[in-house]
Amino acid sequence: MDYKKIMKFTGITIALLITLIFLFVLIFFSTFKTEILSIVRTYGYGAIFIVSFLLDLLFQPFAPDVPLIGGILSGLNIYIVLLCVIAGSWIASALGYLFGDVYGEVGIKKVYGEKKYNRWKNKYSKYGRRILLAAALTPIPYTPFCWISGIFKLSISEFIIYALLARTLRFIGGAYLTILILSI
Repeated sequence: MDYKKIMKFTGITIALLITLIFLFVLIFFSTFKTEILSIVRTYGYGAIFIVSFLLDLLFQPFAPDVPLIGGILSGLNIYIVLLCVIAGSWIASALGYLFGDVYGEVGIKKVYGEKKYNRWKNKYSKYGRRILLAAALTPIPYTPFCWISGIFKLSISEFIIYALLARTLRFIGGAYLTILILSI
């Protein structure tokens, strides 16, 4: 078997595995949500950090908003909860970007060829920052865009602005909204 076939098989296998995990979590959404909230209540700030990290590292339908809200509802200090969520999300986002930067370009070029890679990169250059910003601020799946940003070599400063700072604003807004709703 040649290298191109191995890379293609590996890529398809990883994509299939990610899709199956996503569907599994989606099917058992309420169970996972209940378990995440239970873990946050039981283990506190450490769990908030770890769960936030995992939720922004793995492609699945949850975001770190769940442990953020769970921590606030559990009566934990809102500033420490925010710090844990932001730190976990930032580290996971940076790892996704780094993974894409180190491994993604070579894999895509080998599997799909230079021509398709350049076409996709041009589209990302045109629309990628807006899509990354939208993913950081909304329920659009965020994790794949961190990987894609690394693959297509978005500058670190732009990644910080469009992903990390935007994500931070989302969490601050979510915390504020949670406190606002609780005070009603």
